[in-house]
Amino acid sequence: MRRVRKRTAGVLAALSLALTGCVGPAPSTPSPSPSPTFMCTPEAGGSEAPCSEQQFQEMKAKDALYAEAEQVYRTYQAEFLKVIRAGGADKLTPGLEAVIGSEDVRKVVLGELQLFKQDRLSIKGPGAQIVEVVRRPSLIKGGSEVTLDFCVDSRATNIYQGSKKVNTGILARETTYFGHVDGNLRIVSIVGEEVKTC
Repeated sequence: MRRVRKRTAGVLAALSLALTGCVGPAPSTPSPSPSPTFMCTPEAGGSEAPCSEQQFQEMKAKDALYAEAEQVYRTYQAEFLKVIRAGGADKLTPGLEAVIGSEDVRKVVLGELQLFKQDRLSIKGPGAQIVEVVRRPSLIKGGSEVTLDFCVDSRATNIYQGSKKVNTGILARETTYFGHVDGNLRIVSIVGEEVKTC
């Protein structure tokens, strides 16, 4: 009887080992992959906050539009400075035409260039320097899509007529409105004012 029990115990032990070898590990249920967290910064600036993927994509598109607008303005300033350093002009250069998108802005800029040429004015100094750029999402004008404030410092630049100094540059804020014209982002309006500080 004792021998039968031992044999039965041995068979059961072998069977349990055999079964253990045949049964694979329990299937693991895949853990859900965490959904990506998107962080958005408000259009006017500020702290990041969680947002949806759509809001994130919209923010990226708006950031690209602001960056393009800033580049358009910088191109405008560089081209304007080049023309007045050369003594003004009777018409807008192709470089200025490419960044100006309204008749009002065209008239004002052309008037300044013509004045420089007619009065034989010249400048000495670095010209207008952009010292600050601020987004203005709440401002819209004339179908504009994006608006920026530029603080522009030209106080280190003087205007001469011959050898006589006739004026000195100022510190100004130029609220500049941009919109697409003929498929390109251009300046559609500028409102400037002299300021004490930016």
